[in-house]
Amino acid sequence: ISSWYGPVWTLISAALAWIGRDNLGWTVLLFRATASAAALATAGLILACLRRTAPERAAQGVVFFLWNPLLLLETGLSGHNDPIMLGFVLLAVWLHLRGWRVPAILCLVLSALVKFLTGFLAPLYGLMILRQLPDWRRRLSFAAASAVSSLVLCVAVFMAARIDADLPAARSATAPDFYSNNFHELIFKRLRRWLGEDEDAVRESIYFEIGRAHV
Repeated sequence: ISSWYGPVWTLISAALAWIGRDNLGWTVLLFRATASAAALATAGLILACLRRTAPERAAQGVVFFLWNPLLLLETGLSGHNDPIMLGFVLLAVWLHLRGWRVPAILCLVLSALVKFLTGFLAPLYGLMILRQLPDWRRRLSFAAASAVSSLVLCVAVFMAARIDADLPAARSATAPDFYSNNFHELIFKRLRRWLGEDEDAVRESIYFEIGRAHV
């Protein structure tokens, strides 16, 4: 069964499955506990960051995060990997507030290697830092350190997870139904209009059938 997520999550889920062995209930509990622990760690990072940037809002920020019903559904009940993805993002913010820019970049890369949704954050953060640095020497130093360390991290993680670029999950990303019910579908439709496709064809559902066989 192909994984739809990044290699960091592959390594984490493989470790949890190895611990759980053949005990299905124990394995499910491990996934839920990991997601819950990541959510609590993220809340702690939110508290630490707000204490530094807006102390009067620290408790309020943590409450808004932890009392979100979706958070409870996605962690303790579903055991999804989104809290781990978000935890790396908050760790990057925490590191940035302490002036550790390259480690912050690496945490954003790790977040994207859990789930590719946050992949745009690392280059945006890098661009922000480059604009803030006062001279070209520091900019080149930061860019080189970030690029090399990110490349080394990605190669190490991909090799550890034994990622195969020809997996069905990678091939399915080019299928039309991959872009349904998400923001990619909106971009895809606008691109089709811009390239001159007929308006009625663009509005048509991307799901279609040539024929149906009955057995």
